[in-house]
Amino acid sequence: MRIFLLATFSLACLSTKAQLQLGIQGGYNQPWFSPTTSINTNYTYTTSPFRGFQVGIYAEKKLSRNWLLRSGLLIDGKGTRLKRTSSFDTTSRFIELHYLEVPVSFVRQWKVGKRLFAFVGAGGYVATAIRGVEKGEGKSFGGPFFIYNRVEFHSQNPESDGKPTVINPFDYGYKLLAGIERGSIQVLLSYSQGLQRIFPKSLVFEEKFTTRTLSLSATYLFGTKR
Repeated sequence: MRIFLLATFSLACLSTKAQLQLGIQGGYNQPWFSPTTSINTNYTYTTSPFRGFQVGIYAEKKLSRNWLLRSGLLIDGKGTRLKRTSSFDTTSRFIELHYLEVPVSFVRQWKVGKRLFAFVGAGGYVATAIRGVEKGEGKSFGGPFFIYNRVEFHSQNPESDGKPTVINPFDYGYKLLAGIERGSIQVLLSYSQGLQRIFPKSLVFEEKFTTRTLSLSATYLFGTKR
């Protein structure tokens, strides 16, 4: 509830013109699910990163001389490589997800040159899934096979085998960021840690898998004045 209130407060700042800057942001994501290894009675699951992207709009509201409130609306690419192994079945697949995300961060900035600023920040995000696919290949007693499925977004997984194509439709967590700004351009590195269970609990996915994302992105700010 607190993070939803924080997101609402931050977006409300978009209607206030004073000390407000708008910008567009895009960049590269390296997402994965954690834990990276999970073992149950029948299967071993291992996860690893793959390539994703992010794109959206951002707003910065000046709170004081050195503090900013930073928020926006992003399309954020997340997911994982997922390998499942057992004595009779091996599959390797990508699970690629796209979220509509509202991040909110408090940012501390300081001047390090004539037109150069550095900044660090921390906050949270809320997100809702808008699209997902899984694709890959496997091998069983019947021979090799290919995988391509649309992800289903549900908060429960009634299937006893715990299909990996059933994903929780909502995600939330915290975010850390650091970067530099020169003129109208920001370059930032960020890390986000999900707190929501990605796979609804089932006989297979008893362990709580969550999202992790490392991002490198650039933001162009309109009408920048520091």
